[in-house]
Amino acid sequence: MRKTLVPLLLAGLGVSIAIAPAAQATTRDVSDPTGDVTVETWDASDQVTRRRDAGAELDVVFMRVQHTATQVIVYTRYRALSVPQQYGSFSYGFQGNNRKRAGVDIMTRHAQPQGVGSAWASNGRRCPFSYRINYATDSVSMRISRGCLDQPKYARLSQVSSSERFPFDGSSVYRSDSATRDGGTQEQGYASFSPWVVTG
Repeated sequence: MRKTLVPLLLAGLGVSIAIAPAAQATTRDVSDPTGDVTVETWDASDQVTRRRDAGAELDVVFMRVQHTATQVIVYTRYRALSVPQQYGSFSYGFQGNNRKRAGVDIMTRHAQPQGVGSAWASNGRRCPFSYRINYATDSVSMRISRGCLDQPKYARLSQVSSSERFPFDGSSVYRSDSATRDGGTQEQGYASFSPWVVTG
């Protein structure tokens, strides 16, 4: 069945949450290898083929996670981040070591390059957050209230960036990369997490 860009982050976050490690850092930097963008092509009969693409577009190279007393801040940089030709998505899934979860989705399109976003807790409550997509610097910045995770001591996240294109032949093409996984499908990216980050 053909997928859409709207992720099932909270479903993917249903895995068990391990106790955070003893090493403490209020900021974590995550590097991602270049050339690991996954391309999934769905034909008109919903058959999918997957390949790895070395192209620069949407290729994550770096992510920084900062955990302050009031919010979790995420900065992601790409080899190239262009104004979407059709559709795009930036998705984040947060876990606290208190077993609380939260998600953020930012959806863009060709006529709305800054997109629209939403953030929610696992109980369905909407959460305060803000973001900025900077195409000039190939980066996205996002911050969400710690209250959305019920003020955990430690937090970690998964991150997936995607684009969707329809070539008008009945097919669809998805590009995706994750800061926390070297290659892999969107679903695998949702299940891969950064190191734990302690609150400052």
